[in-house]
Amino acid sequence: MTDNQNTQQQIILAEPPKMKVAMRTDEVITRFAEAVGKGNAMGYISSVLVAVAASEDLQKCTISSVVAAGLRAAIMHLSVDPAVAHAYIVPYRDNQNNTYTAQFQVGYKGLMYMCIRTNWYKHLHLVDIYSDDVLTENPVTGEISLKRGSTSLVAQRNSKIDVMPTGHLLYMESVKGYKAWYFMTAEECEEIGKKYSKSYYDRTGLPNKKSLWHKDPVAMHRKTVIRHGIQLYGYLDPQDLANMNAYDDVEENGQDESEFLKGINFEQITTPSADQSLSELGQEPGAQQAPIETQATTAPEAPATDTPAPAATGISFDEAAMVKSPEGKLYIAMSDKDLKDAEQAIGKTLAGELNGPEQNAWLLRLEAVQMILRARTAPATQPTLS
Repeated sequence: MTDNQNTQQQIILAEPPKMKVAMRTDEVITRFAEAVGKGNAMGYISSVLVAVAASEDLQKCTISSVVAAGLRAAIMHLSVDPAVAHAYIVPYRDNQNNTYTAQFQVGYKGLMYMCIRTNWYKHLHLVDIYSDDVLTENPVTGEISLKRGSTSLVAQRNSKIDVMPTGHLLYMESVKGYKAWYFMTAEECEEIGKKYSKSYYDRTGLPNKKSLWHKDPVAMHRKTVIRHGIQLYGYLDPQDLANMNAYDDVEENGQDESEFLKGINFEQITTPSADQSLSELGQEPGAQQAPIETQATTAPEAPATDTPAPAATGISFDEAAMVKSPEGKLYIAMSDKDLKDAEQAIGKTLAGELNGPEQNAWLLRLEAVQMILRARTAPATQPTLS
């Protein structure tokens, strides 16, 4: 057994992929297919698995809550892949019962995307406003003009400087020439969160430090401005608007999983055995030379740059086509040269010290790159996307 295979064996034995098994049951795939179509179902399922792989707290959540949150994202046609950031699956801990549940949450980028896909907008732009910016409004036309201050210019050029926006301005222009401006201060956005968001405070009435309202307040302020501005002056597809109203109910009253998961029995889902997991690596069951604790204790050598570590699990070509680089670019859209460069870079990353979730995310990227490269070298048998 090679050092790379031994390393992957340890990962698989330490972290049995029960979530992966649950997400790929016929019942769950069917439910996602009903939401986004058969050809897109596995792509959305993969985005959920990537999100879970990147978060240790999400891995502690009940499988049913993760699946329900993923289905809500699919119904709204929003990706929960952290690289895309259209929406999030957020883990919440119940301190009384010491349990974790996952909940779906729309991001401001997801709201912008929902607006853009209506084809109603010619321009849709959100501007962060800082303390020394000067906003002036024409009282007759409602047109707003902005004169930038020095703080804004510094903040735009150097993200390391900790300067918080004092407000946000949304500009909308339709393809037919309609224009509108909408402005809210950061304080106004914060008051909205305190009043309407269930996640703003924890069960004891104190600020919930794990809520996005406290972890990333600027993103939540942007989302608030976009949502209110669109409701007052913009346009959203009626189905998307209905889904957003349903999402508001989830945020206010908690997630009702029953409507999404009826007919799915998660109790029957079992953790794969070590032999089953190892078979996904192409190894024969029982092929390991010795128990892991008795194998060589020296650290495995870093793989050579021309032979990156093989990926640990199997995915379909459709799933591989949905995987993105850390920069958010689809691997399927890259040239062969860029793919080979990415393969080498991922191999070097995997040779470093990574925790379990990071390792899983990078292994998924590696397998996607390798599958796309293999498909391109065998065009006669290349799968086609539905």
